[in-house]
Amino acid sequence: GIGSLYGEQPEIGIRPMEGGEDDYSPKLNPKRSIMLSEFKVWSRQEKNGLKDFALAQCKVAVVLAVAHFGNTFEPSYQRNENKAPSMFWLVNAFLLVGTISTWTWKASSAGRGGGTPRIVCLGREQTEEWKGWMQWAFIFYHYYRVHYVYNEIRVFVSAYVWMTGFGNFLYFDRKGDFSIERFVSMIIRINYFPLMLSYFLTVPLELYYVVPLHTTGFVVTMITCFIGLQ
Repeated sequence: GIGSLYGEQPEIGIRPMEGGEDDYSPKLNPKRSIMLSEFKVWSRQEKNGLKDFALAQCKVAVVLAVAHFGNTFEPSYQRNENKAPSMFWLVNAFLLVGTISTWTWKASSAGRGGGTPRIVCLGREQTEEWKGWMQWAFIFYHYYRVHYVYNEIRVFVSAYVWMTGFGNFLYFDRKGDFSIERFVSMIIRINYFPLMLSYFLTVPLELYYVVPLHTTGFVVTMITCFIGLQ
């Protein structure tokens, strides 16, 4: 046994096993051992493992570097000087033409639960398309300083926050997963990149006001669903 390798007396960190006074095993924290094993399994995964995580962080670093360069580029004009409403409508017209020319009718995927693919009202395909249009409007509204569509943009922001709650409601209703892992993963997913932007661009987090709105929408939805399903 291990005891014969170390002599009669156990070394530091070695304790006798219940099987006999000559058998010894290292002292290991069970929780630490489980966490280490889970980390090893995760790091070796082909998909969503350590390799994918490192690649994702490299992409984040590149985006942050580009954002920092653009934010500190000396020859750039002041943000309030780039007021061009006609350009705002022009780029939206280009988007409309591109959308119509590439429009396709496609059934929603069957999903993990199987079933027959079909057109689903407010399914993932529709809501992702909706979000894309609103993101386009957000960017060019701020870029071209089109102040007279402020109220419409506020409606878009409200719709975007509503979809965060709607999507999480469907998840909680189907899965019933109110675990701490789900909570933490969503908080990180919503807040991670905005926090990085705020830090590396040295701008106040208040500029990303929509992030606390999404966070609040998720938390309220999770609490409401948890109470409703009890």
